[in-house]
Amino acid sequence: MNSLNPLTLALASGVAKIFDHIEQNGPMWSGVGKRWAKKVVPFGEPFIHPPTVQLSISVIDADSGRNLRLDLQAEDVTCDGFTAVAHTWSDTRIGRLQVNWTAIGSRVEGATPVWNV
Repeated sequence: MNSLNPLTLALASGVAKIFDHIEQNGPMWSGVGKRWAKKVVPFGEPFIHPPTVQLSISVIDADSGRNLRLDLQAEDVTCDGFTAVAHTWSDTRIGRLQVNWTAIGSRVEGATPVWNV
């Protein structure tokens, strides 16, 4: 975790592999219709309040012969972590998905900012 202001603002980031369904012929690769995969992602250090979490795709391996449909969300965000959820539907085939995540929040409640002028 990196502290932007060592007493109040904290930033944590990382990479999470959500799924790899090609080798096992899993549902995101072989299924049709509504499907999802989830991954619980812990923070290295807890925040004082649940932070804001931003996700971005770092690796996606999908079937090029079909439309790519993906809804990516950070759900159940707590002070200790969150659940990354990937939804797809119809005939989309996604074999692998990895995301970068960034969490921004408070490290210490009610701390007085430090000003170095």
